Amino acid sequence: MPPSEQSRIFISYAHKDGADLAQRLQQSLREQGFDAWLDTQRLCGGVVWSAEIEREIKTRQVVIALMSPGSYTSETCCRAW
Repeated sequence: MPPSEQSRIFISYAHKDGADLAQRLQQSLREQGFDAWLDTQRLCGGVVWSAEIEREIKTRQVVIALMSPGSYTSETCCRAW
């Protein structure tokens, strides 16, 4: 059965120091039936990644921002919020 709209989650994190936690969180959420979007598993080569990320943020019901020292200095993370 496909996930309900309410179970669609976007995970925002800094690649510099949040990738391991983001992957563990995504796996845990998936095991519980959520559709948790993570860039490393969903972005395809040749796409404009910034446009794809913005589209996903707008279509997801929940956005989880993993805050780390790297996220405060990441231009991409700051743009997403």
